[in-house]
Amino acid sequence: MLTRLFVLAIAACTYEPSSFVMQVAAGGPALRHDCELAERRCARCHSIERVERAQIVVPRQWRDYVHRMRLMPGSNVPPDEERPITRCLVFRTSGQPGLDELAAEDR
Repeated sequence: MLTRLFVLAIAACTYEPSSFVMQVAAGGPALRHDCELAERRCARCHSIERVERAQIVVPRQWRDYVHRMRLMPGSNVPPDEERPITRCLVFRTSGQPGLDELAAEDR
């Protein structure tokens, strides 16, 4: 039992976020959380590299794309996760100006 706890403690200390998540570390903890969520959800159906290769640069296109993917059978992405996933993808492709544009569209 003690050995198992030790192994779990070591594993927890050695966790390294993927490059997908790390590229947004400068965006703060909320954005990092959004990208961890995006990575988990998107990778259920396809590789995260597929998302990274998407030729989408306009924030509104990311919103539409995430909505379409959420509606795919088996995605299991609830409606309330669309916005954080979209925020992550917009920031990765357009930075803070993209997030500002996305927020302006929400008003």
